[in-house]
Amino acid sequence: MVFEARSEAESEVAEALERELPHKHYEVLQSKEFIEHPDAGGFFEGEIDIVVFSPEDGILVIEVKGGGIEYNGRRKRWYSLDHLHLKHEIDDPFRQATRASRFFRDWLKKKGIKHKGREAIPVSHAVFFPDIRWGNKPIPSHARPELILDSSHLRRLRKVIPQLMRQFKRPYHRELTEWEIETIRTGLLYPMANVMPTLKSNIEREKARFVRITEDQKVILDYLAEQNQLAIRGFAGTGKTLLAAEKARRLYHKGLKVVMLCFNRPLCQDLRKALISFSDRVDVYTYHALCKDLCKEAGIAFTEPDEEKEARTFWDEETPLMMLDALKKTERRYDAIIVDEGQDFRKEWFEALKHALADPEKGYFYIFLDPNQCIYCEPADLPVPLATSILRRNCRNTKSIGELVETFGNVEMTYHPEAPVGEPPTFIAYKDEEDELVKVEATLQKLLTTDGLDPEDVVCLSTHSKAKSCFSGVEKIAGIAMTEELIVPDRRIRFSTLHRFKGLEANVVLLCDVRAESKTCQPEHLYVATSRARHRIFIFHEETWQPPDLDT
Repeated sequence: MVFEARSEAESEVAEALERELPHKHYEVLQSKEFIEHPDAGGFFEGEIDIVVFSPEDGILVIEVKGGGIEYNGRRKRWYSLDHLHLKHEIDDPFRQATRASRFFRDWLKKKGIKHKGREAIPVSHAVFFPDIRWGNKPIPSHARPELILDSSHLRRLRKVIPQLMRQFKRPYHRELTEWEIETIRTGLLYPMANVMPTLKSNIEREKARFVRITEDQKVILDYLAEQNQLAIRGFAGTGKTLLAAEKARRLYHKGLKVVMLCFNRPLCQDLRKALISFSDRVDVYTYHALCKDLCKEAGIAFTEPDEEKEARTFWDEETPLMMLDALKKTERRYDAIIVDEGQDFRKEWFEALKHALADPEKGYFYIFLDPNQCIYCEPADLPVPLATSILRRNCRNTKSIGELVETFGNVEMTYHPEAPVGEPPTFIAYKDEEDELVKVEATLQKLLTTDGLDPEDVVCLSTHSKAKSCFSGVEKIAGIAMTEELIVPDRRIRFSTLHRFKGLEANVVLLCDVRAESKTCQPEHLYVATSRARHRIFIFHEETWQPPDLDT
């Protein structure tokens, strides 16, 4: 054993112990610092010169005092004497040893290494004077002769140390388990720590950066403030929804009546939650929900056909006509209409919506869209001018995820100088759905335990409905319940199709069921899906599907 040479006396004692005691039963450790928190309050820093550990005999703490020693009982003072016989006051070695042994006993009990409420093994202490013979010199009332070791013991330690330690053995002491022995070694005698930042802490740090970046993005609205009617294009992750909501707030503060619209119902729920403080003059709907509400107000029946083809015609073509009829019979009008997910709206929808403006010519009509996210229909002709510039600065994804999004969307984005790089996307190949589920569950298990994530941080996105995905019939994964509730998951793992999750985002996305020949795994679908991940993304794909080369 290599000892830290704090003093010649300590090294001499430590080396003698190492030499004399059988290694199979005893371990010797020199210089152990500790901090205790006494009941009286405050912290006490201490240092143990030598610790002897035996799973059979317990723990012995030894305070070593080299050179000459003097004790003044009248003044209750201890002194060391150097070779010139000069005195230097020192701490009471017996109180030092007692305090150290108390620290060890408390540590054992706190770690659960106890029996009948007390420490499970003996914890003894001694004071060693290796340069002198103490003999029959007087000692303080709080010390005992059996606890004093001196130069006469240096060659008899094999016998003396076990005897001393066993004097402290009590009926409540017991044999240690292997786990307890290892806990004492790794947690107390030889502690080692290799602690890396958790994924959770990294995400929190990255999230703080994104807050600053998205605030900067709002400046765009200042440049466009003089234009009442405008369409703004932006790539995925460039903050279109953020800007749409901010525009609604600004118009609200001007005293205007605003309606904010989108296509996806989960996104509508999220926007309604974000704008709840403005709900007295800001309405939030999906396009079809607004149509239904207007029809109800006008007394017009709103009944979806059962047959799929007829239902599609109803939603796409008949609802704008019904909205026009409803607006003729109601007085509800808005000073401003703001549309998010404008690429999913049809030309007829826009035409009907314009009649909901109190002033169709001068009223505010803002449309935010990303033609690259057209997974429902072809982009419609817009009823308002299109801004000449495109939103290119990504303020949602790490650069590593953003580069993947760029690849699938065949677009080129820019990044704020403070944008975090993040970790590269992880691609995990599977043989079949059973193999995929095993790998998804293992990944989730690590995210929730080692990486410290909460269930709400994660969403499992699929390119297919749940019944056609690897999650078919799965109610729990990694021991956590799954839910298709996307806005308030309540400590559950969210599942969604990429279509339904469009417009939303998550700290970590597990994109599943990526299949080589699937119609819902085309670049435009993967562009939408991968852009939902703010900080980390894992893509589970068939072995025959080829991940993109992100190095080129």
